[in-house]
Amino acid sequence: MNLKQLAYFVTVVESGSISKAAKKLHMSQPPLSRHMHLLEEDLKVKLFQRQTNSLKLTQEGEELYKRAYDLLELASKTEKAVLELNKNEYKTLELGMVSSSINYLLDKPIYDYLNKNKLKLSIHEGNTYELLEQLNHHIIDLAICRTPFSYNLYEHKKLCDEEMVLVSKSKLKESYSILDLNNTPIILYRRFKSIIQTIFNEKNVSLNIIIEVDDAKSAILWAKTGIGIAIVPKSIFEALNTNLYFAKLNEETLNTSLMVILRKNEKEKEILDFKNFL
Repeated sequence: MNLKQLAYFVTVVESGSISKAAKKLHMSQPPLSRHMHLLEEDLKVKLFQRQTNSLKLTQEGEELYKRAYDLLELASKTEKAVLELNKNEYKTLELGMVSSSINYLLDKPIYDYLNKNKLKLSIHEGNTYELLEQLNHHIIDLAICRTPFSYNLYEHKKLCDEEMVLVSKSKLKESYSILDLNNTPIILYRRFKSIIQTIFNEKNVSLNIIIEVDDAKSAILWAKTGIGIAIVPKSIFEALNTNLYFAKLNEETLNTSLMVILRKNEKEKEILDFKNFL
């Protein structure tokens, strides 16, 4: 197995057929088919369930496809680092960020820091769990993530604490307790589901989840329809600049923090310095 074969494999999967992939790769179909057979022979597994007009991945193929991206990204990152070193160019830091952390970064004198230290940033956006996986696989150098997650497994630094707020199309009171939300239609940011369920159960309050989403911005957009009240970190609401109403939620155990994390025993000076800058 080599990187060229992996790149071919990814193109085949995303194209849905050998013939379509061959056109994208500007090559004929037989050599590409041969590469796929060689890849299967090297790994001693079947990667495709070959059908008449399309290819379907086997379980082994799904796993390889998931990891191929990481391997190709790491190879690209390594090549870029070597070329930058050789040409004495600005070094690129691969920074992972949850989208809701952008305001924190923009409040820093980021341009001056990068220019002074001959650095460039390559930003990778994703949810916390996607970023943790990328950090573990050396795709990114460090990440800005939002609790809750097991940050003690990493070198870490707390950047700021943040309260959760209620967001609604209708006018709200200044603040609410959990008791006020009994059977209220809630739009739930899924990352906080376990914590919210626990708090509601402890207070014997009925939790009426009407919609669950994977992104806090989506929760706010659903709140805009008037279908329910979203529970989200305050900075995300402020960043969207909508015409919705918000109210403080008086429940400190729901508060969240932004953390910058990096791999344990990281020794690269630029990464450590950038963590300290944040």
